Amino acid sequence: MSRHLKLAAAGLSAGLVALAAFLASSTLIAASVSPAAQGKGGGCGFGPGICSTDLAVAHGDFVNAGDTFDISLDVNRSTFVFRPKGGGTPLVQHATVLFVTTFTPAFESDCFVIPDSAFVVSRDAQSASLNVVLTGDQACPGFAQTLAAASGALPPAGGGGGAVGPQLPLPLGLSFTWNGPGSSFTNVSTGTSRCTGIETTNQFNGVNSEAEGSGVVALPDGTTVSEVLTFPLIGFIENATITFNQTGMAAASCSFSS
Repeated sequence: MSRHLKLAAAGLSAGLVALAAFLASSTLIAASVSPAAQGKGGGCGFGPGICSTDLAVAHGDFVNAGDTFDISLDVNRSTFVFRPKGGGTPLVQHATVLFVTTFTPAFESDCFVIPDSAFVVSRDAQSASLNVVLTGDQACPGFAQTLAAASGALPPAGGGGGAVGPQLPLPLGLSFTWNGPGSSFTNVSTGTSRCTGIETTNQFNGVNSEAEGSGVVALPDGTTVSEVLTFPLIGFIENATITFNQTGMAAASCSFSS
């Protein structure tokens, strides 16, 4: 299978995983996440209560005509759990996180926390844009995973960061847009899980869409590379709200500590 077909398969698989994820039942949030880190008194894995988090996503495996710089972008705005390298108390915060993977000229994968203003998603999930210049001080403060994934409302995929620091050539400018076909899928689902007598329910309400797109990468030496995302290399856009209702604090025996 050619590299481009592999990228196409990866992009399609990622979209299918994202669509199926919202139908999955939840499990309890790992008890290792500190309530002090979250800054909330309850819910979302920190004792009894109700809390909500948003989820805005754009993903795409972009290629360039000369095969000189192919890049995969996964932008997520939500509540994240950051697990520090080497252990320590996880940090929980609302953030816009960008996962970047390059395939040529070399395989590199990095994670960055970027300004919220750098990523815009339409409410109907028919358009999204990313405009940012990545620098080393934006590196993720630990392994990054959405709270929805950490809680089991989404599968535990798509995390990253917290390793030896950015490996990509920096500063790296990214200016990209995604556009849907015109209509979006609406997803509404509810999941319930129990462990040691504690019950957690989550309700997902959102929209998602396939997407094509294009963009420009600005390399540190001033070179710019044009990228495209066209069928069969389709990406996706999502916009949603997830609400959690938890009856108590998850026991340590319900999950492995991080």
